[in-house]
Amino acid sequence: MVIEVGAGVTRIAVGDTVVAVSRGGAFAAEACVPAASCFRLPPSLPHALLLDAAGLAVAAGTADVALRRYGRLSASDVVCVTGAGGGVGTAAVQVAAGAGAMVVAVARGEQKARVLRALGATAVVDPSTLPPTPTALRDAILAATGNKKVTILLDSVGGAAFDGCFRAVAWGGRVVAVGFASGSIPRPPLSLLLVKNISIHGVFWGSHMQHAPGVIEESMARLVAAFARGTLTVPVSHRLPLARWADAVAAMEGRAVVGKVLLVPGGAGGGARL
Repeated sequence: MVIEVGAGVTRIAVGDTVVAVSRGGAFAAEACVPAASCFRLPPSLPHALLLDAAGLAVAAGTADVALRRYGRLSASDVVCVTGAGGGVGTAAVQVAAGAGAMVVAVARGEQKARVLRALGATAVVDPSTLPPTPTALRDAILAATGNKKVTILLDSVGGAAFDGCFRAVAWGGRVVAVGFASGSIPRPPLSLLLVKNISIHGVFWGSHMQHAPGVIEESMARLVAAFARGTLTVPVSHRLPLARWADAVAAMEGRAVVGKVLLVPGGAGGGARL
């Protein structure tokens, strides 16, 4: 909830409940953020959902902008999502499934698979169960789609996951790269881009704040509306008090998180000064 606004701030008022994006210092009960990075939430949302909405901006925002604006998502698409058990991945599965697309989620472990199927994934491929061959992931994806090739690949992992999924991309397919969680930045063969007419687009959600704020505003309005309707959720596998922030980081590093980790300030609750 907004508890104070600076001089000249008009689009946000004291008492508004917002999702805010901070450039730092967000592990706190109160934070000072730019007004332009705040997005108003409906006041009718239950308190529990207001807390979950903290995962909308960057994670769901990245998925929505990547798939809709740069992936040109439609119901006829076959969408492959790497790192599907994370915040961006779980949102991407919902956005793609909500558009009527076939969705193949790439994620490790049965716990993540269960969540992803419940969110709308047509199939889940676990790369840790596949033989260590260059074509194993491609073959598993094509088996899951009934030999339909991928028209949109949303990749947040890079490394071997990207390489395997890239082999399953169709002629004229679109690849949107949103991160490299594996630590390995892929080097796709340009020869395949040429002969298969594949396009690759990098998507850094935060840079739209400066260069294309209208894109963010449109996307967030759509996401907030879907969240309020219940057609978009923010899966939260860990809810921890603010004092246990180190445990939250450890859970992410240990791949124990499905969706998001939520840090909950104690006491009377936090607020934002704009």
